Amino acid sequence: MLAQPALLDQLFSVVVFVDHDLRCVHARGELAGRRDEQLVGVGFLELIPSECHARFRDAFVRVRDGGPGGSVECGREEAPLGLHLSALPSERLILVSRSQAAAHEQRVGSDRDKRRRYAVEASGIGTWSWERTSDTITWDVGLCRIYGLDPTRSPRVYDDYVRYLHPEDRPRIEAQIGRCLQTGVYEDFEHRLIRPDGEVRHVFCRGAAELDAGGEVIGMSGGILDVTDRKRLEEQLRHVQKMEAIGQLAAGIAHNFNNLLSIVLPNAELCRHHAPSSLLLPLADIEHAALRASEMVRQLMLFARHEVSTAKSAVDIKALAERTFHICRSTFDRRIELALSVADDLPPVLARAGEIEQVLLNICINARDALDDPTRAAPRIDLHVDRGSASTVRIRISDNGPGIDDATRV
Repeated sequence: MLAQPALLDQLFSVVVFVDHDLRCVHARGELAGRRDEQLVGVGFLELIPSECHARFRDAFVRVRDGGPGGSVECGREEAPLGLHLSALPSERLILVSRSQAAAHEQRVGSDRDKRRRYAVEASGIGTWSWERTSDTITWDVGLCRIYGLDPTRSPRVYDDYVRYLHPEDRPRIEAQIGRCLQTGVYEDFEHRLIRPDGEVRHVFCRGAAELDAGGEVIGMSGGILDVTDRKRLEEQLRHVQKMEAIGQLAAGIAHNFNNLLSIVLPNAELCRHHAPSSLLLPLADIEHAALRASEMVRQLMLFARHEVSTAKSAVDIKALAERTFHICRSTFDRRIELALSVADDLPPVLARAGEIEQVLLNICINARDALDDPTRAAPRIDLHVDRGSASTVRIRISDNGPGIDDATRV
């Protein structure tokens, strides 16, 4: 023997003695899921990856024929297997061992892979790969979660993947993948997917093409991130910006329109004092309409004004509700009945008047939209303002529209 058993245990994690036919005759340690006596009688080539057979056999023959011992690196990158071969004094035996250092390196590599996998899972990214020749797709659990799929039902081929794309986005994505197959350049892109339950999600895709020695694309791999929440926030921001722009536009129009009314009203009044009796009634109608238009402009400018200060102040909710009501009365379809009920003993509320007014007007507009069906009889919107408690004010807005359907509620 070259070394005592205790020393071998210290130096090597696996010790296997093989005969010249590469059959294990003695072993200590674990290899390929077998341990000690379970390894005895097994052909050693059965215990290592098939792609390592030729490399190991060459090293074995060299040692068997009297050459020096040496090491052979086997296994894959994610599970390396470093083996050492030494000739023994017996002509029938060769020692095959796996060093403690190599075993440690495999454990470190395994730990590293676990940390990398945890990091990917924590980021919310799902990973995928596609082998073009065999048309084989592989998804990890994170990507199945994004698509709302059970891992056992993840796509296996390209056509399975395509059917989850949103129909409106599918031609664009297939064209982009086609360009990648031709150029080898994977361009980042976003698209919508449809989960099995019908939910639409937005995802961002980033990947890379794998090329063979001739520059042909033989596969792709990459990651996908669900950006649905970001998309919704962006849409909300765009809506806020649009409403702000509309408010500024409305304020500008109201200002210019008010200038025109400042000419109409004095002249209508002047004409009324000098016109014959036959024109008094038409002139009165003109003056009344101009006054109403002036009030509408005033209400619109109050609603659309830009409040620089964010400080709260005491707000008269009754006056604010009446102002909102009059804006709605002047702009809504006349067939919609509007009813306002405001209690007299309301305390002032510490708030930002513009924000409260905008909320009330938006709710009233939503109620008006719910009554858009021309066949609905007696459409009605009610605005009630009263005390919620001794120190609070309660505002209730109701309509007799169809309400929210059950599908939308879910």
